[in-house]
Amino acid sequence: IDADYYRDTLISSEHSQSQFSDDDSLDYYGYNILTTFPERIIWNNQPPSGEYMLGTGDEVIIEIWGDTQLRAVHIIDQYGKINIDKIGQINLSGVALKDLQSKLISKFQNVYSSLKGPDETAYLDISLGKLKSINVTFVGESISPGIHAIHSFSTIITGLMQTGGISQLGSLRDIQIIRNGKKITSLDFYDYLSNGNAESDRRLLDGDVLFIPIRYSTISVEGEIMRPSKYELLPNETLDDIIHFSGGLTGVSQSLIKVHRSESATELSATHVINFNTQPTFILK
Repeated sequence: IDADYYRDTLISSEHSQSQFSDDDSLDYYGYNILTTFPERIIWNNQPPSGEYMLGTGDEVIIEIWGDTQLRAVHIIDQYGKINIDKIGQINLSGVALKDLQSKLISKFQNVYSSLKGPDETAYLDISLGKLKSINVTFVGESISPGIHAIHSFSTIITGLMQTGGISQLGSLRDIQIIRNGKKITSLDFYDYLSNGNAESDRRLLDGDVLFIPIRYSTISVEGEIMRPSKYELLPNETLDDIIHFSGGLTGVSQSLIKVHRSESATELSATHVINFNTQPTFILK
């Protein structure tokens, strides 16, 4: 199916109709943001939250200071365990970081009496070093479909940045997390770019599937507009919506906007002249 077969084209100016037919110079809006990820890892200076779940590959740093001195570094093995001298094996897989101190303190108190009681003379401190990667499957119109090991703090957006982004056939309006076979959220990247709304940019977990469907539509916008480009609209979105996504009209733009509708199986091609001031809710296709 040709993604450009069924679409509207908007021109906000007194351009001639012949200019509707050639929009190859217009870029697709939003895709480049996901493909310009910096080389450096941006999460290294961010401490994990208390809700962070430990798992295989996480580095646990154990320190005792005071009358007793100890520093030990352990990496959780493939069975979810660490082996501590004089204490033995402890299973830490699935333990939240906020619960780690309480899980370990009693075991260390059995070995180091200086950690016990109200007059303890030594203190236990637990922290994390290098963190494990998580395995997430990217399917649909991903630039790099397949299973990828990504940073454990990754969200939908940063996960896509690490794996090359979304192809121009893919939708930016309905990026889905599938977890345990169920869709748990959908991110509208336009809402993030236009309104700064990151509420749906959920954290990815190990084993998640990130699904990018085919884009819903291709609407070309050119002329006296702040960001001439090719946009994707969802069903029943309006002229007002696309003007908002494209940054608004320029100062010299007129209120009359030409909308050219290409021929489809049910409609002949036609050009509509819409007064944006009186018909902002005109539905685009």
